[in-house]
Amino acid sequence: MKKSISTQQENMVADYLGWKTVVASGARDFHKGDVVSSEWLGECKTHIKKVDKISFYLSDYLKIFNEAMSKFKKPILICDDGTQTVKGTYVLISFKHVPDWVYMSFKFHMIFEPSRTNIHIVGKMKDEFDGYIFTKWSDLGQIIILRLEIFRKMIEGEI
Repeated sequence: MKKSISTQQENMVADYLGWKTVVASGARDFHKGDVVSSEWLGECKTHIKKVDKISFYLSDYLKIFNEAMSKFKKPILICDDGTQTVKGTYVLISFKHVPDWVYMSFKFHMIFEPSRTNIHIVGKMKDEFDGYIFTKWSDLGQIIILRLEIFRKMIEGEI
């Protein structure tokens, strides 16, 4: 059952972004990530039932970070609230991959010190902001969390 829910999320993300799903993702060492484009390699995480928070774990990001680097792609961690919907989905990427117009055009919340191992976007915070900027997470430097809709606008160059 968990695999079908994960597959549903992966298909939704790939369709929405115009990307491809990775065949047999995670089944073999040479099938890295869950979704892929010419520039990005993504890992998708979801829940079996709807929850009131979006959770990003450092271990998941480090995994996709290393896999993406080995394929000369940009890493992206995609997490949702268990709904497998665009509205309930956020992405975590390195701040260096975000053009200036994105954080100047949308409503962001700056967080200086996230937990060392996880980040949770909880309750009303999910509805108040288009994204979150973190000054540092582990040794990864500055990262940013965006709503999936904002990320799509970013990669398509829209305002």
